[in-house]
Amino acid sequence: MSLTEFVITLVVGFVLFGFLRRVVYFQAYSSFTKAADDFRRRQEVPRKPEGTVTVDQSAKQKGLKEEGEYVDYEELK
Repeated sequence: MSLTEFVITLVVGFVLFGFLRRVVYFQAYSSFTKAADDFRRRQEVPRKPEGTVTVDQSAKQKGLKEEGEYVDYEELK
């Protein structure tokens, strides 16, 4: 292998390495940003406008069950 063949192989190797590095970098970068956006969307909580009030009707219907009676206690010393 002569010196010119070695230099040509080295230059072609560097060019291919640079091209592959760019392709892999941009592919990884785009997948990372997509995953980050998906995560951010899942974490977003829908905000209600300030001053609005909502009442949960199911909690109101449950109420307290009237089981037994209240017994007052005395402290023992």
